[in-house]
Amino acid sequence: MLYAVGVLSLLAFPTVARAGAFTQHGGAQPLAMNTHAVGANVFSSDDQLGLQGDLRMSIYPGVDFGFQGGLSRLNTDSGDRALLRFGTDVQGEIRAGKGLPLALGIGGAFGVEVGDDYVVLSVGPEFRLSRTFPLGQSGQVTPYGGMVIAFNRTDVAGVDDVDPAFPVRIGADFETGSGIGFLMEFQLTKPHSFADDFLFSVGARMPF
Repeated sequence: MLYAVGVLSLLAFPTVARAGAFTQHGGAQPLAMNTHAVGANVFSSDDQLGLQGDLRMSIYPGVDFGFQGGLSRLNTDSGDRALLRFGTDVQGEIRAGKGLPLALGIGGAFGVEVGDDYVVLSVGPEFRLSRTFPLGQSGQVTPYGGMVIAFNRTDVAGVDDVDPAFPVRIGADFETGSGIGFLMEFQLTKPHSFADDFLFSVGARMPF
């Protein structure tokens, strides 16, 4: 009986796959005050492939914020869709004690994905932990990990739904002596109706 109900539910409601969280890629350390950076990344999951750009800036010590935008191609049960992505986020760094090698970032993000008969809104806080190590003569590498508590609302093909998600993010930021960074990230999400359970992204960032 329960099996039959589950099958009927899958047939009645379209499967929705959503891309990664609308937050910055990289460690928990914010940009230095009055600095800016621009970047881009390519992301891929079982059902989605896309490109996203971002702009980050800081006007207060220990806090930075950013804007994201991009395009993606989504494969759904009812056919392929082209989606637009827009988002914004803010992050602040917290250190538990003087000289602590770990950086803790706490922030929040809001984003929306829109397409033909498809709207997904996402909002929620994020927690990120990272540590920076020297790399070569002038570079550095920053492994990081974190989790987003995302509250998602979707309207797809006239069907409304609300579902939380808890994507876990694991990645590394490789920065050269000139400040140019190269990033790689894996995102794992407990399978649910809004997101693929695995997403991979690579990108680059440049100060200006």
